[in-house]
Amino acid sequence: MDTASHFLIGVGLGGLAHLHPEVASIPGAGLAVTIGTVLASQAPDFDCVYRFKGDAAYFKYHRGISHSIPFWFIWPTLITLLIIPFVDGLAWTLLWIWCFIAVLIHVGLDVLNTYGTQALRPFKEDWLAKDVLMILDPYIFLTQLTGVFLWWTGFVSPGPLFAWINGITLLYIGVRIYLHRLQLARAAKLYREFEPIRICVTPTFRFNTWQVVVETDHHFILGRLKNGAYQEEMRLEKCASRSWYRWREKSDVVDSFLYFAKYVYFERHRDGDMLRMKWTDLRFRFGQSFPFQAVLEVDKTGKIIKESIGWGHEEDNKVNMFEVLKEAVK
Repeated sequence: MDTASHFLIGVGLGGLAHLHPEVASIPGAGLAVTIGTVLASQAPDFDCVYRFKGDAAYFKYHRGISHSIPFWFIWPTLITLLIIPFVDGLAWTLLWIWCFIAVLIHVGLDVLNTYGTQALRPFKEDWLAKDVLMILDPYIFLTQLTGVFLWWTGFVSPGPLFAWINGITLLYIGVRIYLHRLQLARAAKLYREFEPIRICVTPTFRFNTWQVVVETDHHFILGRLKNGAYQEEMRLEKCASRSWYRWREKSDVVDSFLYFAKYVYFERHRDGDMLRMKWTDLRFRFGQSFPFQAVLEVDKTGKIIKESIGWGHEEDNKVNMFEVLKEAVK
């Protein structure tokens, strides 16, 4: 989930903690716990420091070990040790528990969205992405933002306020999980005759609209489910040869992309002596825009001239804001 949403959820958890008598009665305890939950809500994403090692390292390791099971316990411990010396009378165990809850919520929300995380490391390195929520879920963001605003105005007590807001959020997530399973079953039924290898259903800005990616032996089929009605939007022919896979050994960019991506569509174009190759993760789509790609350009000798990975780094995969707005109202 996005940084802003994690921040708001951290603030909201600090507000919810005011239901505990110790937090509500000890001077400075409420602020200390709120600082703790905000830090803990951001802590798993501290691996953004991989940016300094380049985009390839960032996309390979972001949401990896920092979200793993050992770090569920390491992050709250470090944050508690940082804060507790400055607060008199607050039990360290209470602060630790609230920080622990914040870390678990962060990891859990990341698992529920399309990007995913390696939450089961060190036991499994699989990317867990349940495709239930958007990376920036407008409903969660707006409800948490409303709660923080009402707390800031001072008109509402934070404990009961965030008990209601978080209860509604849990109900919303439960409904999204149910709807996702329902849409996945519908998509599987529609393409049953194709004997698809895999089917992916991802959320959009619209509550009642889902995007569909179907992989068969020879094609990727992209479509949309809206109010239960399905519309196929495009078919992309898969590259028959798997020779492009060897570039994983030669390029950190390609290696990082294939380590993370799931529904990979490969294209190549030759321009004179230059060969341009592009890998696209079809899970991420706004209309005709596919923002998450890896691009490699090599000369006739096989030397890599240019490589890039990320969101909209190339002119032909920049996200068109008109497409985004159109998706939101479609």
